[in-house]
Amino acid sequence: MPSSTPQQTPTPGDFFTLNLLYSIPIIGTIFLIKHATDPANPVRRNFARSKFIPFLIYGILIVAALIFGAIIYAANGWKFE
Repeated sequence: MPSSTPQQTPTPGDFFTLNLLYSIPIIGTIFLIKHATDPANPVRRNFARSKFIPFLIYGILIVAALIFGAIIYAANGWKFE
């Protein structure tokens, strides 16, 4: 169903601004999640999702590395030698 409001085509400056916004540590993450789930602007939503997927993959890899490191550390008798 077509929307009643026309969608404005984003400019390269819009994407640059969103990249700057998403690079701010905590605020950027909040806006990234908000924009990735916002149905109002599909171009911005898809752009945010393209930034959010690697964010999730890197987060999962970091958590897995921390768990693996803790297992290795525990197997060594909680000593670092």
